[in-house]
Amino acid sequence: MRLFKRSSMFKSYLAYNLVLVLLPVIIFAPLFFTNAHAQLQSEILTIRRFTLEQVRKNIDDRFSGFGSMALYASLDPDLTPYQLKSGDYSTITALRHLRLHSSPLNFEEIFLYIHRHDMFYGTTGSLSTEFFEQLYTLRGGWSWADFYQMINQPHSYATSPAGCYLSGAGVRTDSFLVLLYPWTNSSLAYGTAIGLINVSFFESLISGFHTDRDSALYVLDQQGQILFAREQELGQGAVDHVLTQLAQTPDLESVKINRTTYLPVYLSSQLTGWQYLMLVPGSSITGILISEKMLLLFGLLIIVFCFAGLGIAIAMRYYRPIRKLGDILWGSDPARRTDAPGKEMQLIQDQISEIVHNNQSLRSELDENKEHVRQSLLYQIICGTADLDDATDRGKLDQLGISLIGPYYCVVILRFANKLQAKQRSLVLQILQQSGFLIVEALYKDYFAILMNTPLDQQLIRQDLALITQTLADFKTDLAFGVGLGYSDLADLRQSFIEAVAAVECPADKPVTFFDALTADPAGSKILLPSKAQIRLLEAIRQGNIQAVQSAADDLAGLLNTLHTQVDQIRLHFTISGIVQQLLPVVGDTAPETMAEAVNQLIYYTGIDDFMTKLTHFCLQLTADINRTRQRNQNQLFDQILAYIDAHYTEQELSLTGIADLYDMTGSTLSRLFSESTGMRFIDYLSDKRLHKARELLRQTDLGIREIVALVGYIDVSSFTRKFTSEFGQSPGRFRKQGS
Repeated sequence: MRLFKRSSMFKSYLAYNLVLVLLPVIIFAPLFFTNAHAQLQSEILTIRRFTLEQVRKNIDDRFSGFGSMALYASLDPDLTPYQLKSGDYSTITALRHLRLHSSPLNFEEIFLYIHRHDMFYGTTGSLSTEFFEQLYTLRGGWSWADFYQMINQPHSYATSPAGCYLSGAGVRTDSFLVLLYPWTNSSLAYGTAIGLINVSFFESLISGFHTDRDSALYVLDQQGQILFAREQELGQGAVDHVLTQLAQTPDLESVKINRTTYLPVYLSSQLTGWQYLMLVPGSSITGILISEKMLLLFGLLIIVFCFAGLGIAIAMRYYRPIRKLGDILWGSDPARRTDAPGKEMQLIQDQISEIVHNNQSLRSELDENKEHVRQSLLYQIICGTADLDDATDRGKLDQLGISLIGPYYCVVILRFANKLQAKQRSLVLQILQQSGFLIVEALYKDYFAILMNTPLDQQLIRQDLALITQTLADFKTDLAFGVGLGYSDLADLRQSFIEAVAAVECPADKPVTFFDALTADPAGSKILLPSKAQIRLLEAIRQGNIQAVQSAADDLAGLLNTLHTQVDQIRLHFTISGIVQQLLPVVGDTAPETMAEAVNQLIYYTGIDDFMTKLTHFCLQLTADINRTRQRNQNQLFDQILAYIDAHYTEQELSLTGIADLYDMTGSTLSRLFSESTGMRFIDYLSDKRLHKARELLRQTDLGIREIVALVGYIDVSSFTRKFTSEFGQSPGRFRKQGS
């Protein structure tokens, strides 16, 4: 306990614990209450706004349906003023069409009124103006003259004035809002479509939503007059005051009415011009907070004060590992122990700084390795070799930040007009990755492959490629893009990769070439060629992709069999000759003298199946030759890299990036090459070389461990000891003592 009391670090640690436990309660309790109030207010206003949105949407949907009906009626050749006024069977047909147009709307009644014609034509029949005035009465401060003036000069979605309705005469006394829409075609105004909506629809609509009972909801017309309201106590004057405040301050958060604070929620309809206003009393939010949130606040305070009593015990418990670290730093020297209490924090900081400094290179290697793993997995996905049904690979996607959201995927090949150096290619990868693109080196002609989540919209793809072009403008070279087809299955991405390479290598005067727009008939011949499958086959051979060659050959066989039933034998023979002719450049790139006999056999065939059997065998053989040549060149290059590592592995500065620069490739490319050739990561291979050399020096020399660590390229003794023990099952010191 005496050591605890003398330790300045323990005192600081204890003070930090007490401050962290107690001070937030004192400082942040008011902030918690304020934040809780603001959060609750935001939640309530969000709910109220949603309520208001539902009211507006229901009304707009009803009005919009009426407007659509009027437009359909104006386009109906059997529903014109001429048919309606004819008084014969044409009138009956026109009224039946009107019923058909208006039946989905569920209005009380819909009329068509012809200008300067004293008749109303409704879904139930024709009414004269005299009979119409007997059937309906006016409610509110308007007259029949006002009514006829309104229907003779209609506006889209015009309604009867606030408080003015039509009411049924006789037994039925329901009130109806009058809704108007011009009945016109492109060149002539026929008249007016009149819809009658029962006022009870609006009243039930605004009263049917569950909100707190103190909130007032108003539906207003374009002039701000109250059409319908759920709470009438505030009145038109209060509503006018709120609308005035909102006009001056659109983001108005609160308004006072009769010494009461209200929170306004305001919406307007672009369709009808109607305004929707809800006033939520601020006191209701405070009341809810007191009843729901304060109990939680008191509970938190009680818990915090209970834990405050445990603060000292917690500080002592978690200080013990720090004290043990101090013991390691101080050793058994009493003088250092005496001086340590006031310096222990500085000693620990110095030691940690030294460790961080010594392992800086290793951390950099680990970060680079993570990026190389990401590039390798992304390359496997693009090539269609990643098993993404495996949960482990799915977990890697999340850890490495590879987002595959679909619904379709395609590969885009990026080609630079000028050859880039290794550092420039690394910079391209870094820039586009930071911009959010899934890009990897294609290991094929210095191309870059970009995996895109796409909805199969070429315009969106062009926008993304334009962004890439703008992002890479500093490289001052022309860019060309080839875009493969989009697929919903990630396993088909190798097909999209082949298509994208074929597209980017096709001569074109545009920077972006879509595979879907290619043709395999560069001579412009009128002979029909199975272009897409043929292009895939040629490109799959060039890339050495045996699976893609087999798949493209199968597609080509199906297309030729279809063509066989559509054209004569001469045209079919020319088509097959064209396919063979386009293989010649690929054959010329390998060994034409060894393939001449195989090419001759292709020309002599007995049928489509015989030709495709020979063609498939020929293409697979050609692909195998290309792969053997490519693998031989890759092995020669990798042997040079291994020789360089074997000669320089003891240098502390040796790194994956440095070797990649030396051989004009990016670090991710070298990492992928290393994994494919040895089955090991570069960092593991280098560590293995150094550890085995260290074991040899421990066995054959009397050099100290620290000297051996420096000789084999390690920086930190503790890191070397940990890795040596993990590799050989015992520490370097014990290994030397046992003479193993």
